[in-house]
Amino acid sequence: MRCARTFAFISLLMCILSQVEPQEKKKTPKGRAKKRIQYTRRFVNVTMTGGKRKVSCSIPSYIFKAY
Repeated sequence: MRCARTFAFISLLMCILSQVEPQEKKKTPKGRAKKRIQYTRRFVNVTMTGGKRKVSCSIPSYIFKAY
């Protein structure tokens, strides 16, 4: 029953400690506006890095190597 005692102690400490007020955040765009931001992030502001772009492929690559 040691576990239950520690949980009770932790909950007691959390009540005693002062709660930090959550900071106000800017609202995230929904719908068309979100898609617009997604597009600009993916295709317009692309910086060329040395690595390859990761592409999600449903067929594993080891199947292609077998042939």
